[in-house]
Amino acid sequence: MKKTCMLVGISVFLFVNFASATIININSRSNSSANPVEIFLEAGTYNVEPIGIAAGGLYDSWIAWASAGCNNPNGCPATSPTTVTGWLNNYEIISSSLTDVSVNGIDLVPTDTVKPLESCFLVTPKSTLYVVIDGLVFQNPLSALSAALWSEFTLSDSAFVGFAITDSPSMLSDNRGGISLKIGSTSEPIPEPVSMLLFGTGLVGFTGYLRKHYKFKKN
Repeated sequence: MKKTCMLVGISVFLFVNFASATIININSRSNSSANPVEIFLEAGTYNVEPIGIAAGGLYDSWIAWASAGCNNPNGCPATSPTTVTGWLNNYEIISSSLTDVSVNGIDLVPTDTVKPLESCFLVTPKSTLYVVIDGLVFQNPLSALSAALWSEFTLSDSAFVGFAITDSPSMLSDNRGGISLKIGSTSEPIPEPVSMLLFGTGLVGFTGYLRKHYKFKKN
């Protein structure tokens, strides 16, 4: 089973180093694609597991609206324009060295075509990233966490890897929560990552496109 994604550009990043850890905490008010949490990883294959507060993360999930309107414990379909609001478990991973990507064991094909509200792997001359989306909103943070999708990616070379929520950089002010991801190597112990601080400007966020076209509009 293969899935696809749309062509969207992301500009060059400039960073400086500071220490980080194998648990990545993504704040929904600050860590969009314009300001991702960045770490440095050696070439190899890594798994990404959403974890909650109980497992050592700072967050269970995040919400892009003032309140959750979904009352279904199994989640409600996201729509565009938004008809039902709720908690989200979506995230994206950015690196120029990304090669093989899978979500919940399903390989994603590098592409520039889109299927709305599906996980996808974008590869263009300007950007390489993948987005993990389940197409649902949830009534509370723990429901969103319990349905969160794990993923796996391979780096062809040692590289910086960015982690962000799927939201437009201009629409973060009323977000709450975030998502915590546990990053592990599938072969060797994960190297100590070096987190980075974004100094570049003019980033065109892939998540802005998602917000506009993929059901993450605020009412």
